[in-house]
Amino acid sequence: MNQTTERKPKKVPTSGVRPKKRNRRLKQEIRQRKQQEQQRRELRRGYVVLGLIVVLVLLFFLNFRTRQVDGVSMVPTLADNDRLLVRRTETFARYELITFEPADKAGESYVKRIIGLPGDRLHLDGNRLYLYETETKQQPSSQAGTFSTEQLPDGALTVLLSPEAVQSIGTQTEIPANQYFVLGDNRGNSRDSREMGLITSDQIEGVVVFRYFPLTSIGRVS
Repeated sequence: MNQTTERKPKKVPTSGVRPKKRNRRLKQEIRQRKQQEQQRRELRRGYVVLGLIVVLVLLFFLNFRTRQVDGVSMVPTLADNDRLLVRRTETFARYELITFEPADKAGESYVKRIIGLPGDRLHLDGNRLYLYETETKQQPSSQAGTFSTEQLPDGALTVLLSPEAVQSIGTQTEIPANQYFVLGDNRGNSRDSREMGLITSDQIEGVVVFRYFPLTSIGRVS
């Protein structure tokens, strides 16, 4: 009588990796994916920050410029070698400090104070100019033979002009649109509208808003 011996089937390995090793590898892959994702997030944040910095720098250079004071024409408000931040704008107010390019000195920049605005009244008597605001209630007539200094309103400005400035103002009785009369604060040492005549808005670079050097005088300028 033949006996048949039942053989057990051999176990065939499915992965060749033990369960503990598989778990360890899985955890390692998860950590790597998390690290990669974190690196991608940090990289995206870096791009966003860099983009914002670029935008801010562009906005700064589009709206502001820097200037350095050369001379003493604005003493005591500004001193020689002061560094200024100038804001570009198309509107200007009385007594604001502005920088502008002189018509006869291309490439240079002057800093002065706006004294006369468009519409302000002018009266030229020889080389003596009388300037006053249109808002004043008392306005002397500018017709020949009727002007008297006694008629001048309070606060009227009187200055002596150079022959060139006299010629540029001519017979005008008020400051035209988009033109300004400017003076230096140190009038004994300033080349301004008394010599150059009126300046135009096209010449103006902007309004002085801040002094950033020297550090002992850092702050807003007015």
